[in-house]
Amino acid sequence: MDDFEGFYRANLALVYKVAAARGADPDAAEDLAQETFYRAWRALEKLQLLPAIAQRAWLVQTVGNLAIDRWRQSRPAEAWETAPEPRHDPPATIAQRLDLADALSQLPDDDRTLLLLRYVAGMNSREIGLALEMPEGTVRSKLARGRKALACHIAPTEGESL
Repeated sequence: MDDFEGFYRANLALVYKVAAARGADPDAAEDLAQETFYRAWRALEKLQLLPAIAQRAWLVQTVGNLAIDRWRQSRPAEAWETAPEPRHDPPATIAQRLDLADALSQLPDDDRTLLLLRYVAGMNSREIGLALEMPEGTVRSKLARGRKALACHIAPTEGESL
């Protein structure tokens, strides 16, 4: 990664899509992308030692963390001090979301990144392959493996099957 501008241009679409998939409006997604690449520039020595796929994973993780931070900062302080408003989601849905988040956290970084790019960022196998410099067939097989591993970590609720 001798050319930071080339690195930036090659990965900007990926970072922007992940920011948008995390719920950021277009302006906020641009801000998150800018902050992500600023942090990449500051961590350039460390990033240069990583292979391209690990660099992209670092970018995805960083923009995701920044999106979470932005969301937390946007919430009024009173929201943290008062009881949350009741949600309209049935408890099973909330439990399923918690199970999914826990299961995702138990997957290897590569599998988690692929699943997030596919199901959160909405990228197809070809786009993921281009972003991660991986053959499209490899992306599909790794996605299948990741879904299978994810299913092993999620316990079906009463009356459900996977």
